[in-house]
Amino acid sequence: AYDSDIALVNGGGLRSGLEKGKISLRNLVTVLPYENDVVTLRITGREVVQALEHGFSALPEPSGAFPKVSGMLVRVDTAKPGGSRVVSGTLADGRPLETDKDYTLATVSYLALGGDAYSVLAGKRWIQSGLPFRDAAAKYFQKQDTVPVDLSERILFQ
Repeated sequence: AYDSDIALVNGGGLRSGLEKGKISLRNLVTVLPYENDVVTLRITGREVVQALEHGFSALPEPSGAFPKVSGMLVRVDTAKPGGSRVVSGTLADGRPLETDKDYTLATVSYLALGGDAYSVLAGKRWIQSGLPFRDAAAKYFQKQDTVPVDLSERILFQ
């Protein structure tokens, strides 16, 4: 799950932020209250764009489906109608997202089952890590002396 090209979770699955300082299990339960496992699936670039389009479709209204991404930069034009807002995607290594290429996507079991109306992910064969998302986050934080704030832009609105 961790060697994926791209990661995507729904904003509604993250229920608060983390404050500077020690991170406790209570903090993580507050941020990640749902019992979702980390899963990995194969997906085409076209399907990545479809998933992102779905996540941006409600803008400017708030939506739990709003995508939180890692491993890529997405350019979005909110002036365009829903379904055609993703202008481009660039992977973390600088390569453009190609619609006909296959990628590995790390996500949570809820979305892999089509939750939050991410129907493009439903029905895909996925590999379950056996690790709840909250536990994966806890393992990450335990390995770090400090956790840098990632100021890289993952979604750019035009």
